[in-house]
Amino acid sequence: MATSKTTTQTSTAEPDLDPVLAAWRDKRDRLADVEITRTLEALEASPNQDGDSNKWKIDGVGNIIIKPRSQAWLNGNLGVGGGGSVNLVMHALELEAGQAVKWLADKFQAEAQAEGGNLLFREAEHQ
Repeated sequence: MATSKTTTQTSTAEPDLDPVLAAWRDKRDRLADVEITRTLEALEASPNQDGDSNKWKIDGVGNIIIKPRSQAWLNGNLGVGGGGSVNLVMHALELEAGQAVKWLADKFQAEAQAEGGNLLFREAEHQ
């Protein structure tokens, strides 16, 4: 008499993301690529007076040192840093990720529409 063996396979693939979550992640990723100097300007930061274009000051936040090619930033006063515009807005305005994405989208929406809906403003790679 033959016996039958049944095996159960478990899938390691991630299930499809909820379309709303997927759209939010896509928006977050595109906004993270907004050129860091443009985000500093939107935050009303001022360039350092010594002429170093990589040093900025945000009132009430501190001195921000940036690396435009990598989109990295460091708050020189606190020794805290990160990468990308979303992280910078979260730090400067003390917002959660979703709030920072909304803030950036609101700031750059008109410009994005003028450029055909493209939120990718990173120009540092071309400098």
